[in-house]
Order: sequence, then structure tokens, then C-alpha cells
Amino acid sequence: MFEWEFNHRAEKQFSKLDVTVQKRILKWLNTNISGCENPRLFGRALEGELENFWRYKVGKYRIIADIRDDVFTVTVVKTGKREDVYKSHN
Repeated sequence: MFEWEFNHRAEKQFSKLDVTVQKRILKWLNTNISGCENPRLFGRALEGELENFWRYKVGKYRIIADIRDDVFTVTVVKTGKREDVYKSHN
């Protein structure tokens, strides 16, 4: 069973989002990722320089995550609007 967490950078980005959006994203993560057996069912593998990450859609917002099977954890590495979230991951 998988759980999710924010990495430090993603948590900082997340805190800058509107509170309503934060609640929506947290609800989505808790409903779909917490306790699930396969978090890949809800997202899509990314390509290019983000090829090791997965994308989840929550309305017009995106969650970029790293799925770690060895510890059953989905680590959120970035959150934001679609037009911003795919910009350089550095």
C-alpha cells in the first residue's frame, strides 16, 4: 500500500497555492494515492527530461511525482498550473 509525501521544494511551492486549490489537491492525494496498491493507474509517465516522473491531473493543476516502489511512497516533487509545472525541474 502506497503513501504520499511532499519533498521540501514541492511543499514550499504548494504552500504558495490558493488555500482552496491546496485542499482540492490534498483531497485528491488522500483519496487516490493513500492506501492504493498501484499509483500508476491514476497518472501518466512523463517523457523527455522528466522521464523518471509521473503526472497526475487535478483540474487545471498538475502534480509531478516520483514513485518509489522499494518504500511504497509517492513523493510529490512539484505542483502547479499546467502551463507552469512542466518548466525546468532544476
